Amino acid sequence: MLPLSEVAKDIAKEGGEYKITWKQFQEVEELLENRRAKYSYNSYTGMLRFLMPTFIHASGNRWITEWVQEMVNAGDIEPAGVKVFIDAALKDFKENYSRSAKDPDAGIYPRGRKWPTMALEAGYSVSYDALLDDTDLLLQGTQGRIGMVIVVKIEPLAPGETEIQNGFVQVYEYDQNLNRSVRRAVVPPPSNRLQQRQKFTWNQVLRYKIGEHISDSEQTPPLYLENLRAILEENVARHLAFNYHGDDGSEKE
Repeated sequence: MLPLSEVAKDIAKEGGEYKITWKQFQEVEELLENRRAKYSYNSYTGMLRFLMPTFIHASGNRWITEWVQEMVNAGDIEPAGVKVFIDAALKDFKENYSRSAKDPDAGIYPRGRKWPTMALEAGYSVSYDALLDDTDLLLQGTQGRIGMVIVVKIEPLAPGETEIQNGFVQVYEYDQNLNRSVRRAVVPPPSNRLQQRQKFTWNQVLRYKIGEHISDSEQTPPLYLENLRAILEENVARHLAFNYHGDDGSEKE
């Protein structure tokens, strides 16, 4: 049996990855929840991954939350029509994934719906392959009840760096015919980075809760990548200040 002390040690180091059985996962799940770790257990692959969120890691869910708030502010949906939850572990997955558990980085929940219609997975210290495994769990493991996953991969800062150098955003969706997740077609980015955006329909965001859309707009507000960059820039400064005991001089006791 996997010693709880091993998991606790990795939590203290901000994260870890193990290949374990479902019974072993049951032994450590409460500890992960008590430590408020973000975690994923895929019963199909047997992989447990967890980490302690950082300001950089949290930038993605802030990006999605502000996007949904924009829908409310524009009068597209009522304030209670759609919510974003960032600390909600999902279970009751299907078939080979039935014993899995996943705490998405963010989920968009129309009012009265059990599953989010869309989810976000952000990776800073975790690998791109790990993000894709979590994407498969969320899409294939729900058999499309979650229809889309937005993947944000941020390359970690190297020693001495104070700005993110590389990163990208991808969108994956569930293909009913193939019964698997597929990468959404990418439109070539415009020459002006301020116009880089992802577009979604109201059906994609709301699914059968389309009645929550109360405006005449045909599409949701664009999800601009520049907004994510702005959030990242500020959160990188916080990350560096807390991890390297910096002081930006903005707060005095």
